[in-house]
Amino acid sequence: MKKNIALKVRIYPNKQQKIMIDKTFGCNRYMYNHLLAMYNETGKVENYTKIYNEDNKWLLESDTSSYANTRLNLKKAIDNHYKNPSHFGLPIYKSKHSKKQSFTTSVTNNNSRVIDNKHIRLPKVGILNAKVHRMFSSDYKLKSVTISRESDYKYYASLLYEYEIESVEDQTDKPFTFMVGIDYSQDYFGVLSNGRFISYPKYLINNMEKLILLQEKLSRCTPYSNNWYKRKKDLARLHIKIRNQRKDFINKLVKEMSDSFDIVAVENLNLQEMSKNNHLGKKIYDNSFGMFITKLSYKLEQGGKRLIKVDKYYPSSKRCSNCGNIKKGLKLSDRTYTCNCGNIMDRDYNASLNIAMEGLRLLREETI
Repeated sequence: MKKNIALKVRIYPNKQQKIMIDKTFGCNRYMYNHLLAMYNETGKVENYTKIYNEDNKWLLESDTSSYANTRLNLKKAIDNHYKNPSHFGLPIYKSKHSKKQSFTTSVTNNNSRVIDNKHIRLPKVGILNAKVHRMFSSDYKLKSVTISRESDYKYYASLLYEYEIESVEDQTDKPFTFMVGIDYSQDYFGVLSNGRFISYPKYLINNMEKLILLQEKLSRCTPYSNNWYKRKKDLARLHIKIRNQRKDFINKLVKEMSDSFDIVAVENLNLQEMSKNNHLGKKIYDNSFGMFITKLSYKLEQGGKRLIKVDKYYPSSKRCSNCGNIKKGLKLSDRTYTCNCGNIMDRDYNASLNIAMEGLRLLREETI
């Protein structure tokens, strides 16, 4: 069974390489916008070669293999819209003022490759200095490279590898032994059914004063002046720092959970809908519980383990984990669960126990 894995590394282009990369950003943006304009006229995504003419021969000076990926990205955006119009809007034209610029080049005839842990090679750009913090074996085949420039003007390369893994059934023949349930919590990151309360550093909330100060400085600058660009870059740098801190926390927690448990049961919550709450939206975005579940699912599957999602309408918070009685009058403000059977415990801990038991029941139904 073939799987893909991506590795994002920091690259350090010199002055000439920056010019070539930025030029390729512009060429791919030009190609995307013209293909979109042709689609709006004809209703068909044309081949990118139809864009070439006497007036834009400069397109051939950049990496032309990236244009095929630009066309695929447009086609995917259109398909996503018609599959789920409520979630995906119609494709819009790209702007050079966008916070993030990127292009993807496919690997053919070894034209893109990782030389060592300090250098990578790209077509038209040449050999780039890089920090490749993880080297893969020859079994991993490099499929494509995505070059991006973040809003703080740092450059990155995302290396997409394809590799072969055994199916889940072949990876292990031993029965699952360690199981845990996780309940999403407003006060914590999550509560486990083994009694552990996972605290969360609240990176966004703790940096809110700095963000407000930088936003105030930006608002006092004349738009598109030198100082305006400097303040905008300072603000982007802080946002990226918060994002990286959050990802680092989640990646470490995912590694710990996937190493410790064979089965993880979670509630299938609609976090996007919950984030619309005026009082809880900022906490939900800062928590990034949805990103945690996505990464945990991938990591567990990679190790031949399971993530079980319990239906969001299952009354995990209202059900007593001791006697099974459902307390219909439970309010969101009630943080302690009290049952007539004498069971008194934290509301989220009680819910995590119910999620674990429901996950075990669903697993048994699959094996019957």
